[in-house]
Amino acid sequence: MSRFIVRIELHGTLNETLYENLHKEMAKVGFNRTVYDTDRVSFKLPSAEYYIESNYTCVGIYQFVELAIKLAGATNYSILVSQVTDMYWLLETA
Repeated sequence: MSRFIVRIELHGTLNETLYENLHKEMAKVGFNRTVYDTDRVSFKLPSAEYYIESNYTCVGIYQFVELAIKLAGATNYSILVSQVTDMYWLLETA
């Protein structure tokens, strides 16, 4: 199974509801807004980034993402799908 990170940027006149709809639609098809370390501690991803493990290719993941975006009601957007082999993150504290 492969791991993917997806970044979505919605363009144009936006409101909070549109991003809330996007988060719901992405969750329906299995995307998460958190990642887990080896101790199963969860970390929230940056805004409008998602994580999924899947047997699909980047193109297949892209197709799921595009459908979720359209179902959320967005019409102008950018998508980046990255297949990852290793990840490292830092939880910044103030």
